[in-house]
Amino acid sequence: MSPVTPAWSLVDKTHLVPCPLCDGRQFRVLIESDRYDMDLQTVGCMDCGLAMSNPQPTPAALDEFYTHHYRHYYQKVEQPSEAYIREYRKDERAAETASYLRSQGVLPKDGSVLDIGASEGCILKALRDLEPGLHLVAVEPNPTFGAFAVTHAGCTLHQSLEPVKAAGSHFDLIILNHVFEHLASPVDYLQELSQLLTPRGCIYIDVPDLAHYTGLESLHIAHLYHFSQRTLSAVARRAGCEVKALEAHAPVMHPKSIRTLLKAGGKPATPPPSFLPEGWDLLLCINRKAGRYHRRRWSLSRRLKLWLTTRLSRRPRVVAC
Repeated sequence: MSPVTPAWSLVDKTHLVPCPLCDGRQFRVLIESDRYDMDLQTVGCMDCGLAMSNPQPTPAALDEFYTHHYRHYYQKVEQPSEAYIREYRKDERAAETASYLRSQGVLPKDGSVLDIGASEGCILKALRDLEPGLHLVAVEPNPTFGAFAVTHAGCTLHQSLEPVKAAGSHFDLIILNHVFEHLASPVDYLQELSQLLTPRGCIYIDVPDLAHYTGLESLHIAHLYHFSQRTLSAVARRAGCEVKALEAHAPVMHPKSIRTLLKAGGKPATPPPSFLPEGWDLLLCINRKAGRYHRRRWSLSRRLKLWLTTRLSRRPRVVAC
């Protein structure tokens, strides 16, 4: 997929992905447009109401996208820097996250922290600023951003979770900051992460809040799932996690979001059918507005073409002598 010309039609896709929350296979199409005009299709599960992309890129296509293309789309930055961090106020946002984690009592002085999708390492640096004795590990698929994180935060780097699991490492805190919505199999992934926790360990998840989506910019190829507080909590319980805290919040220079703290424990359980189409009306409204925009753009283009044709036809003919 070209970083300049998005081509959703060329991405290898898995069609008719079952709902990871309830295994449902009946969906309603809510919107067929997105931020990058890729014709991405967002649907709602008719059994539980979870909103998701369907079809979805294959795991191989997602790996290729995050390693080579994601940064071309996200903030248009290929090389992180201190100036980039200040411009997007990433240091402020990270400091706010670190302060929240400390206030919840999940930041041990001598513990180990794993940040999945660590980007340029701002959250890990903010954690080290609060607790210099922490052992920090980053998972970041983009090699340029990962290398910056090592210098910026003083962390150990892996490009995927596999070597972390292979090493038998365990962590007191695992962070997925605006990462969980990107995962193809969120329930399975949470179950895997639960195996990496120490007995005192917690998982911190922060995701965009579907209840506050504002337009097509909230929808793009990287976000496979769209969570409300209810569906995020239900996914956690299905993975066998206990929800210790869950709340809406407004990060600095970021979409309004939901954050939660999870503890491992309990038996994974499929939630009983509880259809509640949270956020569907919002997505349908965005779809209607997008449709009007595209129709208006097409209509204006047609009128402009007609006007130009008329104007050109009135020009004096030039005849060669």
